[in-house]
Amino acid sequence: MPKGIYLRKPMSEEGRAKLRNRPKRFGLSSPGWRGGRIKANGNEDYIMIYKPEHPNCDKRGYILEHRLLMEQKLGRLLTSMEVVDHINGVKNDNRIDNLRLFNTHSEHMKEEWDRGRIRKGRVIYG
Repeated sequence: MPKGIYLRKPMSEEGRAKLRNRPKRFGLSSPGWRGGRIKANGNEDYIMIYKPEHPNCDKRGYILEHRLLMEQKLGRLLTSMEVVDHINGVKNDNRIDNLRLFNTHSEHMKEEWDRGRIRKGRVIYG
């Protein structure tokens, strides 16, 4: 047999059954668990919190931290139309005094335009 090539023995049915029946390791039981606070997939500026019991969480069980904090402040769930804005433009600065709520996306964009933070379709902070 050539050097570096190893043949594996076929796995027994008992071994396959052990693999199928082992406990799933999600969330707290996962070896990669980091406390349930991660950067958002599409935009690394946003922070997501692991809350699988929340009705508005994604399929992995995470919700955007700034939306969660606004819900806690208001004492109710946010609608899908409501927008939570970061006043200073720093998307991971989720202090409650840095967040404000808009009823619709168009109200939010109008405010950004009036404040001069939107030019030619781009949001400008600073």
